[in-house]
Amino acid sequence: MNNALWTYPWDLVDEGIERVLGNVRDVAKCNAVSVASAYHNFKQLRPHAAAGQKIYIGEGGVVYFRHDPSRYGRITPVASSILDETDVFRELCDGRDSPRLDFNAWTVIMHNTRLASTYPDAATRTAHGDPSPHLLCPAHQDAREFAVALCADLAHSYDLRIIELEAIGFLGFEHGYHHDKIGAPLGEWGGYLLGICLCDSCIERAKAEGVDADRVKSLVRAELDGIYHGDADVPPGLSKTAGLAAWDRDEPDFARYMKAGENTVASLVDDVADACAGSGTKIVIQGEAWEQFLSLETMASIVSNIDGLMVSGYDLTADEAEQLMNRSREYVGDKELIVGIQAHYPEIPSSDEWHAKVRACIENGATGLNFYNYGISTMSQLRGVGAVLSD
Repeated sequence: MNNALWTYPWDLVDEGIERVLGNVRDVAKCNAVSVASAYHNFKQLRPHAAAGQKIYIGEGGVVYFRHDPSRYGRITPVASSILDETDVFRELCDGRDSPRLDFNAWTVIMHNTRLASTYPDAATRTAHGDPSPHLLCPAHQDAREFAVALCADLAHSYDLRIIELEAIGFLGFEHGYHHDKIGAPLGEWGGYLLGICLCDSCIERAKAEGVDADRVKSLVRAELDGIYHGDADVPPGLSKTAGLAAWDRDEPDFARYMKAGENTVASLVDDVADACAGSGTKIVIQGEAWEQFLSLETMASIVSNIDGLMVSGYDLTADEAEQLMNRSREYVGDKELIVGIQAHYPEIPSSDEWHAKVRACIENGATGLNFYNYGISTMSQLRGVGAVLSD
């Protein structure tokens, strides 16, 4: 199995590459490291970093490898200041034999505050026209060209086992920004509607598939206005399932619009796979959002054209993990099926329950496990990962 520890480049630089890789191999007993190549805004507590480096504030929306500007169009990556000191990806790949580990590129694509704020025309938009300051839209041509170039740049420049596609599609409203303030009773249904992208690019792509996208935009806008203004016809407790059932019955263009969005993401992943072909690097998509904006049918279609799927095993019991594996394997077939597992509080890597979950994943078809993550976990938690992998 390919068992990886998700890792940040700054942890490798600050603690020392050899030390971190040694801990990955000897403490956590993993045979791979998955390093962030492009990442979003965050604040990180680092338990085993040196004094004065316990808190790390990310640069946000930058890349951590030396990109080739000639590959990109209007939207071009911004390089991390870490690259002024070292190219972590080059050092990892060139020093592969000491110690022997595989390397994956953990690549966050559309979730990028820096780029979405710089190019608001390429950001997702609500039914009322508000741009998301942290989400590029996978329907916008410039954002699509950026995504394809980013992945091809990595695949053809570095000796990687896998590129993990995170946030390559629509993330929805609840994938938050920073100190979100929400007083309106959105409920599950309102939150779902507010996360649907109705930008010009999405509208145009849906119209090209024969959808009355203008009606869909008006429909979503009116429903949200009803929620904002306390319309009694829109109960605040309305579930997404109930709302979708009603609109599936009464508003067929809505379902067709959402399907057009799924096709948008699927075609983008296909473009990424084509651009990376011949590199020897596998392409795997992270699937946390598949039940919100990607149907199981579409996700299965996407995975059939790439190398595999990564699913989240966070906060699951052993029985739930077994169910997840069985359900996912049905749609993945014989492709890579990787499970993300938290290796830190509130999950307890030393507990019998956590061990049972990991074993359930291994025994029910996982081809790999990714543990989250090196820098935010304590050394005791990393030893817990090593203990279960040594069983």
